[in-house]
Amino acid sequence: MKVTDEFQVPEADKRTFLKLLGGSAAVGAVGTGTVSAQEAIDAELEGPLEGVDEAAGTIDVMGIAVDVSDASMSSPTADLMIGDLAGDPFPGRGSTPGFLGGTAAPVGTTMDTGGVVTADTLFVEPAENVIVGAVTENTTETNGSNEDAINEGTFAVQDTVIRTAQDPRLPFSAVVEAGFTVDVSTVPEGSLAEVEGYYGDDGVLYAHTLVVEEGETDGQPSTSITRAECDDDDGELEVRGESSTPDGSISVYDHNTDELLGTTAIEQGDGSTGEFRLRANVEECPTVVRAENSNGSRDVSDVEVD
Repeated sequence: MKVTDEFQVPEADKRTFLKLLGGSAAVGAVGTGTVSAQEAIDAELEGPLEGVDEAAGTIDVMGIAVDVSDASMSSPTADLMIGDLAGDPFPGRGSTPGFLGGTAAPVGTTMDTGGVVTADTLFVEPAENVIVGAVTENTTETNGSNEDAINEGTFAVQDTVIRTAQDPRLPFSAVVEAGFTVDVSTVPEGSLAEVEGYYGDDGVLYAHTLVVEEGETDGQPSTSITRAECDDDDGELEVRGESSTPDGSISVYDHNTDELLGTTAIEQGDGSTGEFRLRANVEECPTVVRAENSNGSRDVSDVEVD
């Protein structure tokens, strides 16, 4: 089952740590034991967020200074700014400010001096906790939004109570497997669900994403990216997904730069829904793509890079 995020972001933690790119730099190091001081190398970190200096535009990750002044920042479901990183505490995390103590995954470059990483992107989350199992209780009622329903009623998966952070830095999304928004009050007990968020010190899982197998969709125009991958060697990008409407077109963008990567037609899927598949050649594989539907909806997804 795929966890689909409305603002999904670059999960640097899904890829290799601390890669060296640039064949010339690597070759130059052979036999000398050094890399030219003029060559930047790619760097990726995944570790605890230990400090934030908003004025300097830097953060500390595992004791490593990271310059995020020009980085695109995101949580699993929202775009962020540096001032969001160490703000008010999230519920269930005591007095710890914002994302401090959580996971930070910057992706960027570093030189051979100083040890500073200059980030192009930064992904943060309080923790990555997931439950896949049965909906064991659902007394929620439709009260205008899924977030209100989850927090005012009781929704549990494997007897663990699910709430949301009620914080714009970590907004909540509830969808069926195809990626379309579901009314959580219609999800039957005993059905399969996957919930992702962070487990609080109060025994509650604070969710940012809920994916269910059964339930009624809200009927609003929706788009879902179900697969996005790119071959780093030859620049072949493939993006697949589904649309709540069986016709129209999908435009795919690099979410970090807003560069249009390609447009493709929506084809008839099962019933009244549609499917799309885009193949494009790119000079550099994006880390996050955005699909915009001619029906007005959109979705954002991380890209799996080979």
